[in-house]
Amino acid sequence: MMENQVSSPLLTLPPELRNTIFELVLQGTTTEPEIKGDDLQSGEPFPLPPLLRSCKQIYLEASLIFYERTTFYLNGSLKAFQWLEVIRARYLTAITEVGIDTARYMVEWKRDYEAWTGKDEQGRLDQITELLTGRGIELPAGVFKVSINTEHDGMVWTADPEKDAPNMVAKTVRRRRHVLGRRRKDSWASISNA
Repeated sequence: MMENQVSSPLLTLPPELRNTIFELVLQGTTTEPEIKGDDLQSGEPFPLPPLLRSCKQIYLEASLIFYERTTFYLNGSLKAFQWLEVIRARYLTAITEVGIDTARYMVEWKRDYEAWTGKDEQGRLDQITELLTGRGIELPAGVFKVSINTEHDGMVWTADPEKDAPNMVAKTVRRRRHVLGRRRKDSWASISNA
């Protein structure tokens, strides 16, 4: 194995070029951390990409890039956040995006001005942030994002659901009005042509 590390064409490249390659390979990586049984002691609560498992030197050089470039998706349960207690502090500070699927659908009220404001998702986000802060885990603002499902846009990720949800509802309402207006116009056109 040591022979492979020494003779590897990748490892003979200058570090700056290797880092560029690592960034390109790891760009857009997503994973769902999951704690099972004794995994809390292992230090790696999810499967690492094959690149990071190839050899120790590549792991040491590319693991920070992995945490910077990866979007971590969680199901919203408190158990799903245990992996943050396991990873090394160096990697914890490198994380830039954690998506929390709150499994809720946006409610669109009967009247336009009664748009739902994203309070459920905001409450969940605040609860998780408070819990982690109590355990000594603090990530910069904007790292945690919750999912909001909309009728037209599908799943949208936001770090500020109270601000973004009403805008999404308003956009959906505008689209509905536009479609209804077009249908009415087409109906009148077909009646007058008859």
